[in-house]
Amino acid sequence: AFFLGMLILMRFLINGNYGRAFKACRDDFVAASLLGFKTAHYRVLSLAISGFYCGIAGGLMAGFLTYLQPIMFDMQKSTELTAVVVFGGLGSLSGSIIGTAVLGIVTEVFRPISQYRMLIYGAIMVIIMVARPEGIMGQHEIGPKLLRSLFSRKTVNEVDGTHG
Repeated sequence: AFFLGMLILMRFLINGNYGRAFKACRDDFVAASLLGFKTAHYRVLSLAISGFYCGIAGGLMAGFLTYLQPIMFDMQKSTELTAVVVFGGLGSLSGSIIGTAVLGIVTEVFRPISQYRMLIYGAIMVIIMVARPEGIMGQHEIGPKLLRSLFSRKTVNEVDGTHG
């Protein structure tokens, strides 16, 4: 329930005025500045929001594990967390969730063969990055439009063979 609330909050932020300003600053910093966006303000705000979400995630992790120490967050863990976001697609909230799920499942499925687990993990990362450099979702989101298009029936006109 908490995760869903945070997800909805982020969805509203992304689809609102601030989200459009963040995307403008991300896509072209100079053009956003020329259009009148206070780019420094939006960059600091985006850093604060990401820090808020990271703090919440750290608090939840501390509550789950009941014990934390700095050695738990070594270079391998930092690389893994960055890989999840890149794997799912930069700029895609649903892509990050899908990337987390897929790479988490891969990690757990190959845990019994621990000596090859990171090799398989790396191979999957390389395959996805070669096949889809923008990540699984790219900058697309899973929403009502996408779900409707996936599950709608497409009919073929019998006269001319076109879809209608």
